[in-house]
Amino acid sequence: MLLHVHSADVEREARNIVERLPLEPGLRHAVVLAAKHHDHGKRRRVWQRSIGNPDPTQVFAKSGGAMRPLDVTSYRHELGSMLDAEQDGLLLELEPEERELALHLIAAHHGRARPHFPEEEMFDPEARGVDLDAEGIRMVQRFARLQRKYGRWGLAYLESLVRAADYAASARPSQIEKVRL
Repeated sequence: MLLHVHSADVEREARNIVERLPLEPGLRHAVVLAAKHHDHGKRRRVWQRSIGNPDPTQVFAKSGGAMRPLDVTSYRHELGSMLDAEQDGLLLELEPEERELALHLIAAHHGRARPHFPEEEMFDPEARGVDLDAEGIRMVQRFARLQRKYGRWGLAYLESLVRAADYAASARPSQIEKVRL
């Protein structure tokens, strides 16, 4: 599955989910944008190699098979996705508080970043001038602020919306691609 196809599917599923919920428009928008950008970190060469992608001209979201352990590092695509969203200005249309939520939702979409990534996972081979130690501190502070604002279960609920959209999109992809990795 190509990354851009999966990202569009997850964005669509997130929109379908939040339209049916009694959420404020800003929260809906934050969830949808987080869903749209949740896998940008999969564009990293190390991640593509880990799923066995030999073709750097195509970027895949899924391997279609098992990852090859020799190519796996401690890199977490969720961290890369959050860094990309922040550095590339992908969330600038959101208000600052909603942007902070979207960054957390991207980082936490596989259960990490609660409150931060373990030290060995604070690694990004393609980070562009990012102080990952400082980013880890910001991540903990962001998590604490969001927990205070939404409560323990409220924040977990918002995280689950992106996770559910990702799961639904993976279960019902809009395009089935026959790709050999």
